[in-house]
Amino acid sequence: MTCCGKRLLDGDSPSGSDYLLFGSMMWAYVVSTQQLVEPGDPVDEWFKRMLSVHDGAAANALTVRDI
Repeated sequence: MTCCGKRLLDGDSPSGSDYLLFGSMMWAYVVSTQQLVEPGDPVDEWFKRMLSVHDGAAANALTVRDI
């Protein structure tokens, strides 16, 4: 599912608004074991797409779950 027919907040490529929101969510994702949003929620789908940007660099980040 997408928001307003777009893969990301401002279109098909990440922009400043995507990175601003993603940075805040990524911090929570890295330091917490709690689920951020419900699976299948449009925000969860967007977050997964952002995790895969830049060849998945964020998806490969060390998190508290890895310790």
